[in-house]
Amino acid sequence: MATTTKHIILEKLRNKLAIAGRLKELSHLYSQKYTFLTDENSPSFWDKRFHEFPIEHPMARMRERFVAEHVSKTQKLLHLGVGIGTLEQLLFPEMAPENYLGTDITADTLKAIQKKFPNYSFRKASLYALPFADSSYEQIALLEVLEHIQPHFTFVVLSEIHRVLRKNGTFIVSIPVNEKLEYVLPHNPNSHQRLYTKELLTSELGIIGFKVMHVEPFYAFGTHYKIKQILSNTFHIRKPNNLVFVCKKL
Repeated sequence: MATTTKHIILEKLRNKLAIAGRLKELSHLYSQKYTFLTDENSPSFWDKRFHEFPIEHPMARMRERFVAEHVSKTQKLLHLGVGIGTLEQLLFPEMAPENYLGTDITADTLKAIQKKFPNYSFRKASLYALPFADSSYEQIALLEVLEHIQPHFTFVVLSEIHRVLRKNGTFIVSIPVNEKLEYVLPHNPNSHQRLYTKELLTSELGIIGFKVMHVEPFYAFGTHYKIKQILSNTFHIRKPNNLVFVCKKL
């Protein structure tokens, strides 16, 4: 059986267990022996991607506006995976520099964003071992990153975020959904490692100790975004392409 086929079968099994609420069984399916996709995510990979695709899709802009509206400008925010800094354009200068820190694994892109926002702090950091003290941030954002994490590292990353976030703090995380990755593998230009669903991420978050307070859907419309999103949410005429989870640390 091809490794991509194994990956798809296992992701569907994880989702089935999540829907059934069988979290103990689900948590046993994240061993490294169950990782089948090649991981191309590296600093050089993302420096190249950010250089090639500097302009974001309308859906991404709407997603970031939603996130910006749910971030308190007076509390400390840790933004993991800042990318090219499109969220920061919405947060600054309303958010004071002492309330913000952005991280990524890139080199050149981090230098560029530091030059763009010289009064704010950015640093290179690994999600697998965050270089921050326990309970040191009131808010953490992880946007369009978790799907790039290999399954056996998923709970490592979420546990690190849970550790660094203060009790009752806010965790905002977004993921792509319904992107039909299973139909294009092994072609995987974005190096996505997961076939996420709302139920699967909700279960993963719950296992670690996060409570999902709200999930906001977004759709990959190229034009007339707002009216099309209203129609989709009202009449359920299509499935969302992106979900933003607003969570609390228990």
